[in-house]
Amino acid sequence: MKQMIIDLKKLDNVSGLGLLSGRENGIEAKNYYEAQKENITTETVVVVTGDDSFVVSNSYFLGLLEDFFKIHPSKQSLMEHLDYSQLSPINQKELIRGINRGYSSVINAMAF
Repeated sequence: MKQMIIDLKKLDNVSGLGLLSGRENGIEAKNYYEAQKENITTETVVVVTGDDSFVVSNSYFLGLLEDFFKIHPSKQSLMEHLDYSQLSPINQKELIRGINRGYSSVINAMAF
């Protein structure tokens, strides 16, 4: 299986407690990490890393992972190809919220 490492520490440019937020900013990060649909498959395992020096909003994760929602037909399928154990507990919760939003028919018409 191919691994894609997304190290969010590379994007946190502020000292102390920083914030990565907004769907548009997440899309920019997706492009930075080349996490577009043409570079990933249903077999790609995404490893998201970071630490507790910054907070990432669920909308940021929604933008960052938008192409993964398109290639994985279900939340379960995506979760089987995602390692987020190196994120802080707060960021883990925000990631799950972003994934839930990504599979919501209100946010993502392709979810159903």
